[in-house]
Amino acid sequence: MNNLTVETSLIPVDMGAKPEIQIIHLDFKNSTGIINILDFAVVPTTCLRYKFEIKCEQNKWLENILNLPSYTADFIFCTSCSLANPIALFSPLSWSYLPATIKEERSPNSQPRVYLAEKVGIKQAHLEIDETRVLNTMEKMLQHRTSNDAQRNLLEENITESISNYQLALMSPNILARFVFLFLAFEKAVNADKDRQNKDFDIEASRLTKLPDSEIEELRRFYDRIKHVFRNTNDILTMESGIKNFSELSLKLKSASDISVLSRIGAIGSTP
Repeated sequence: MNNLTVETSLIPVDMGAKPEIQIIHLDFKNSTGIINILDFAVVPTTCLRYKFEIKCEQNKWLENILNLPSYTADFIFCTSCSLANPIALFSPLSWSYLPATIKEERSPNSQPRVYLAEKVGIKQAHLEIDETRVLNTMEKMLQHRTSNDAQRNLLEENITESISNYQLALMSPNILARFVFLFLAFEKAVNADKDRQNKDFDIEASRLTKLPDSEIEELRRFYDRIKHVFRNTNDILTMESGIKNFSELSLKLKSASDISVLSRIGAIGSTP
């Protein structure tokens, strides 16, 4: 059968910011049966590991994904699922965030599941993703991936860079590195058509994402403090405030990144 099988970890975008483990239970809405959850398991790396099957024979364009290297196909799926939800990143990798282990205690075929952890608390969440949205993004990404590199204009090259940074965020176990790559994806998507800095960037990013420009500025200033040395007391205070509010900032940045990257992916094929 012409099906794609992908295994991913569901990583809360703010994972590691608090001494807790978040177990995310996943469902697809508007399902047509193309994307199916084959299995999931709690692993000692403090996350849920899901196994998916994508039925490629139901869509002609999906069959093309089987011609790609397996890791490329995996990243297209993981990126599309990550862009389709507000809280989690889908990663083909698996790693340990906390000095803790979790285990699942239940008798065979019993419900509900009960999770036990050492030294940290457990937070459970339910996540529902629109299958149609995932498939639409996969199709656009596949179209972009298989296009002729030599014929891409600057806008399309910047879209490529934005997607690449988003995918680097999926591979980053370090919370600050993950924030940096998400911001780079966000910045390159906003600036794909024109280079903007400081307030000009904040205004355009606010227009694109509908987030207040003051919140865009907060994200940008914290990103600057992660990357650059402290120059004065205000820089130190910005860094301390960002660390204190890291969960909130991470969720805002994911929303901003998702909206801006999706807006650019949506333009693939219609760029001049």
